[in-house]
Amino acid sequence: MIQRMRPHATGLVYIGLILVVGVVAMNTQNNLLFWTLGVLAAGLVLSLSLSALMLRGIRARRLDPQSGAVGEPLVVRYELRNRRRLLPVFNLHCEELPDVKRFRLTVRRGAEEVGIERQAKPWQELLEPAFAWVMHVAGRETTHAEAVYWPTQRGLVRFNRIRLWMTFPMGIIRRSTTVAQMHHTLVFPRLYMLRPELLDRFAPAGMIGMRMTQRSGSGEEYFGVREYREGDSLRHISWKRTARTDELVTIERSKPSPPKLRVAINLMRATEDLRMANDTRKAKREAEERAISLAASILYAADKSGYETGLSVLGYDMPKMPLRRSRWHLGRMLAALASIDLDVDRQAQSRGVLPSAERAAFVIVHPDRVDPGLARDDVWHLTAAQLESVTTGTLGWDPSQIRNVGDVVDAMITTTDAAQETAA
Repeated sequence: MIQRMRPHATGLVYIGLILVVGVVAMNTQNNLLFWTLGVLAAGLVLSLSLSALMLRGIRARRLDPQSGAVGEPLVVRYELRNRRRLLPVFNLHCEELPDVKRFRLTVRRGAEEVGIERQAKPWQELLEPAFAWVMHVAGRETTHAEAVYWPTQRGLVRFNRIRLWMTFPMGIIRRSTTVAQMHHTLVFPRLYMLRPELLDRFAPAGMIGMRMTQRSGSGEEYFGVREYREGDSLRHISWKRTARTDELVTIERSKPSPPKLRVAINLMRATEDLRMANDTRKAKREAEERAISLAASILYAADKSGYETGLSVLGYDMPKMPLRRSRWHLGRMLAALASIDLDVDRQAQSRGVLPSAERAAFVIVHPDRVDPGLARDDVWHLTAAQLESVTTGTLGWDPSQIRNVGDVVDAMITTTDAAQETAA
């Protein structure tokens, strides 16, 4: 690690003061000014040497960052270890250096290398700047620091270089060092609260609704009988069968199967070819992002309501995700939506890529107009323009809805006054 001294306003003022005192002392030959000059120079030497020794003994490592989401805080943790025994470290800052280059990642499936490339963006394009700070790292100890970033866009993020800097002990010298450590993480799309009645329209009770499986569970329909086990409820004992065999027999019920919902997003058209009234590229790109957020919100709401969900991305060489229900499966689908690169060439896909005989409800999200010929007749079609009508708000923090801190304070005062009037 190479240490550097960066320009610091306090340090420049301090050096200027030393120069002024030195010039005046040389001209006046005043002993008090020479003593003052010596104290100032000693403070400068102490700051230079002490900060250099402290930074030389510190070792930093970025822990594997978790996935974030637009509107939710992304916490990046750092491990700071002091190798020196007797010299502690004080007032240590840790921050990510901006990255100016982009590169593409080649996806591997098993032992084969697939020709899919995903573009990783520098973190400053997707996250608000932040830094971590620790007050004290004792000798031969390890301290963890956290930096809280606020994602503003979804995508694949790359962290590269970490800068450690400090101004201890007198705040006049800002010395820094850089650590190179590559990391990647994903920022999921912004999630919205879906209207509860919408899922009931997508997957009503019936052929694609709730049904029973061929496995035992906690349902109501009869599945079979088995020997009594300790802890079985007396309500589930088959008394007639027990009377014939003189052995306790328990009735098993079938396991209910949750309703199934497949969500597809239609990205077969390039951004420039979208059919919209507003013909600017910014508006078309925003419509695609809103469509991705709507698809992610439907998947999130369906999973929380007990649905088995699946995802299909039209226009990209992504495998169709099967119908499952688990936290890992939901994260996998959100990660697939987060890693979509809208700048790559799209693929024109035919009708056969969408499942036609799958026993599940089907929703297709379009960024512009509806293409009714993509799937079967009973499919639901939604567009990005319907995002506000089918949702009730965001699940995370939306800075676009708050202009300044004064608006927040006024809203809090208004809410408090209304509550007091209601109580009175």
